[in-house]
Amino acid sequence: MDLTQWMEVGLFLLQHMMCFLNQIAFVSNLRIVETILEEDGVADGKDRKVSDSR
Repeated sequence: MDLTQWMEVGLFLLQHMMCFLNQIAFVSNLRIVETILEEDGVADGKDRKVSDSR
């Protein structure tokens, strides 16, 4: 294998690794958002009291 083929293999592996890491980051972001919503009472079905300043 010459250098260009090795670079193609490396790029292929890098793209798949980034795709895998992106899925992990997406799942952890969803958990963070879910935790924030639970703390605000939105996930429990309670209405948030938002003051309307109009």
